[in-house]
Amino acid sequence: MARLMVIALSLFLLGCATGTPIKDFTNRSVVYSWIDVSDIPGNKLVMYEMRNLSAPNNERYYQMGWEKVGSGYLVWHQGFNGGQYEAHRLQTMACAGPLCTNTINEYGFGPNGTSPIKTTVKAGGVHFAGCYAFYQTKRGFFRPGEFDTRKARCGASKRQMLSIILQNAQDPVVVSRLKRAMR
Repeated sequence: MARLMVIALSLFLLGCATGTPIKDFTNRSVVYSWIDVSDIPGNKLVMYEMRNLSAPNNERYYQMGWEKVGSGYLVWHQGFNGGQYEAHRLQTMACAGPLCTNTINEYGFGPNGTSPIKTTVKAGGVHFAGCYAFYQTKRGFFRPGEFDTRKARCGASKRQMLSIILQNAQDPVVVSRLKRAMR
């Protein structure tokens, strides 16, 4: 059931950047990363978004699909335009098994150009944006916690991550690129 929801969400998110579904993937790219959110409040990822610094504001934001892989999450999008990208924000929720709180913890990466998670995307490819862990840095009773981002050891192999994205791919162009990247 969870895999079906991820597939449905991935298909929905393919068109989120422009508001219209992507029909031609010829000049689009797959972008993926692995993130560890275990040290910040909320043990379940519920949203991850990247921004294209090269695009106009109304076409800048891309919500990523995600799946739990090992001790972290694989995040990906199958339809990025070319440009300079960076992490924009993520949201987590605290869960114990199937029971979750109703509190969403949101973490922003600051103004444009300041995120430590960056990647350059060239049209028509598969791009790995790296592996990162998020760490809580300040804890205070009357102030929200702050976080830091560091490169981390990947919790999954690139092949394993690409195979998960491939299972969720629908477009023949995307499938072909993913298979080529797995060689």
